[in-house]
Amino acid sequence: MEELYDKTSPESIERYAKKLLNTSLREYTHGAITQRFHGKGNLGQVLEEQFFHYNVNSKSEPDFAEAGVELKSTPMKTRKDGSWVAKERLVLNIINYMEEWKKSFKTSSFWHKNKHLLLMFYLWQSGQISIDYIFKIIRLWRFPANDLKIIKDDWNVIHKKILQGKAEDISESDTFYLAACPKGATKEESQRKQPFSNKKAMQRAYSLKTKYMNSIIAMSLAGIEPRINQIEIDWILDEWQDGMAKEPFEVYMARKTANNYEPIIKDINQYSSSEETFADYVEEQFVPYYGMTDTEIANKFGLKETKAKSKFWLLTKAILGIKKDKIEEFEKAGITVKTIRLNKNSKLKENMSFPTIRYKEIVNEDWEDSDFYNTLSNKFFFVVYQQTTDGSYRLRSAFFWNMPNKDLEEAQRLWLDTKIKIQSGDFTHFGKIKESNVCHVRPHGQNSRDLMEAPDGSMQKKYCFWLNRSYIYNIVTRHLVNQSKAETIDLMQTALVGYVASDKHLSWIQSKHIYNIRTGEARGAAQLTTEMICAKYLILYRSGKALPHIYVLDEEGPTIWDKDKLISNGYPATPTASQYLVYHIKGETTDFKIDESKLGIGGTRFVAPFAKSIKELI
Repeated sequence: MEELYDKTSPESIERYAKKLLNTSLREYTHGAITQRFHGKGNLGQVLEEQFFHYNVNSKSEPDFAEAGVELKSTPMKTRKDGSWVAKERLVLNIINYMEEWKKSFKTSSFWHKNKHLLLMFYLWQSGQISIDYIFKIIRLWRFPANDLKIIKDDWNVIHKKILQGKAEDISESDTFYLAACPKGATKEESQRKQPFSNKKAMQRAYSLKTKYMNSIIAMSLAGIEPRINQIEIDWILDEWQDGMAKEPFEVYMARKTANNYEPIIKDINQYSSSEETFADYVEEQFVPYYGMTDTEIANKFGLKETKAKSKFWLLTKAILGIKKDKIEEFEKAGITVKTIRLNKNSKLKENMSFPTIRYKEIVNEDWEDSDFYNTLSNKFFFVVYQQTTDGSYRLRSAFFWNMPNKDLEEAQRLWLDTKIKIQSGDFTHFGKIKESNVCHVRPHGQNSRDLMEAPDGSMQKKYCFWLNRSYIYNIVTRHLVNQSKAETIDLMQTALVGYVASDKHLSWIQSKHIYNIRTGEARGAAQLTTEMICAKYLILYRSGKALPHIYVLDEEGPTIWDKDKLISNGYPATPTASQYLVYHIKGETTDFKIDESKLGIGGTRFVAPFAKSIKELI
C-alpha cells in the first residue's frame, strides 16, 4: 500500500489532513469510517486510527512522533452574527505532579508534546455525531516568540505551585494563555498525589484558553501567519543562566491587524531583564503616573478632555502605548480590564457587572463552558482611581488579579442556582447580594421594556451576574495596603490621628498594642491614603483633647482584620464594619511634642481617623 503521507514531514501530514477541509469523515470516506469510540475526544481517536492509519503511541510522545507533531481536533461554534469562535478550551496533556516538578520549561511534558500542533477545527452542531462534523480550519501551529514568552511564564506559575506543595491551589485564573484545567469526571475521582505535600490535588491537564484559541481561528480565517524565528524561540527556551540572550528579538509583526489588535510587547527587548514577566512589565508602566489626575495623564498623552465613560479606557491604552482598539495580549488571554473608581471617602461607587445572562443558552451549558466561568477563570486587570475634593480622579494603582478557587466555587453555586431557576421558569428569586459575599444576580436592562426570550417562549426582564461592591472593595484595599508598604516614598514621618471612645477602649488598645480603624461603607470609615497606611506614629484623642502618649507603629504597616477576628481579640464594643485596618503598636516616644492646636480636631468629639506629617504638628 502506497504511503498516504511522509511520517517525518509536518508539511506532508498537514497536506494529507487538508483533504478533510469542508467535509466530514463520513462524507470523505463515503461511509467507510464508522463511529467506534464514545465520549469526549472520540473524534481524535477516529482520526488517528481510521484516517491517519497509525497506532496510538506512548502518551509522552507527540502523536506523529517522527515529525514531532501532536494532533488536536477541536470544536468551533457559530455566534449569532455568523462568525466562528472556539467552543471550548483546547485540552492538552495530563500534568503528572510527581514528575513535572523535576522539569524545566524546555524539558517539560507540555513543551515536549505540544511544541508543534496539527489543529483540526470542526464546526460543532448540537445532536450531531462526531464523524459528521465538518472540518473548517486545518493547520500546523507553532507558538510565536511573544506568545511563547507568556506561555513560559504561565508554565512557571503552575510549576511553582507544585514545588511549593500547593498543587491543590492551582487555578485556571492563575495564568494568561496556558492553563491547568481540571481533568476528571468528579473531584473525588480525580485526586492525585503531589511531591511536596500530603494533600491530594485535583488532576489537571495543560490547556490553551478559549480566548487564545479564538485568536488562532481569527488569524487562520484572515490568512495571517504568525512570524516564527528559531533564534527568537531558542532565546525564550533558554534558561537564562547568564542573563539575557545575546540575540535581540526583532519587532513582532504578525498580529491580527484585521481586527485592530495591537501588542504591548512590540519588541522582546522591552523586557528589562530575563526574569521580568509580562505582568511585571504591564504593572510597571503605570507606576510613573501614580498620583496624577485623569486630566494630567490625558494632557501628558495629548488626549482630548471628555466626560465619556470610555476616557479611563483611553488613558489605560495610552499608558500601555496602544493606539488601536484592542490589546493583543489581553484579548488572547481573555483579560477583563476594569476601572475602579473610589469616591472622596475611599468608598466604591458601584458593583461590577457582567454581560446579560442569555436564558436560552445557559440552560444548555455546563459550568466550565459558561461565559461567566470563562470570564472569572481568566485574569482581571484593575486600574484604580480615587476622587479628589475638586471632583477629578487620581491614579492610585494598577494590578492583575485572579479569583481564588474558594470564591470561584461560590460563583459556581450562584450560577447553578440561576440556571435551575431559569429552567423552572422562576425569574423572581435569583440570588441576592445579602446571600453571598462574592456575587449576586440583578436586573441589567435599559428599562422595563428591555426584555429577552426565555426557554419557555415567554419574554422576561434582563438580568446579569454582578460581583459585590464590598468584595471588590476588599480586593482593592488589600492591594493598596500592600502597595503602600512596598513604596519607598518619604511618607514615613506621618502620624495617624485616631479617636478613643472610652476608658475601656483605651485600656484595650494599650493591652493589645493595636489600634483599629473602620474601612469600607461603615459610618466613621476613614479615607484611606498612602500617608495613613505609611504612618509611623499614632496620636489618640478623646472628647476633642489629645491624650499624652505618642505611640510608635510597626514598620511593617497595618494589617486587615474582619470583625470576627476583632471580636476574638476582646474588642470592647460591637464592631459595625465588616473590615478593619489594624495598626500594631511597638512602643512610645518622647522624642518630640505636638502642638495640640495643630491637630485640627478643634474640640470636636469625633472625626474619622486622618494623617498629618510630624512637621505640621510640632
